[in-house]
Amino acid sequence: MSSPVYPARDLGPRLFIALAGWDSVAFNGGRVSDYWWVPVLGPLLGAQIGALLYLKLISPHLPR
Repeated sequence: MSSPVYPARDLGPRLFIALAGWDSVAFNGGRVSDYWWVPVLGPLLGAQIGALLYLKLISPHLPR
């Protein structure tokens, strides 16, 4: 199983396979690997960190 890069194309089929009864094989491909969540949560956490940095570092220096 290839590594997930694009969650919109990767997460849906994994959830479907898990609901179809394949259990954990849907997420780790039969291997001991739990990296599937990195492309899903990475952008969400990155957006939060980026917004916080903007509010703390850039926003105070802009004219109102």
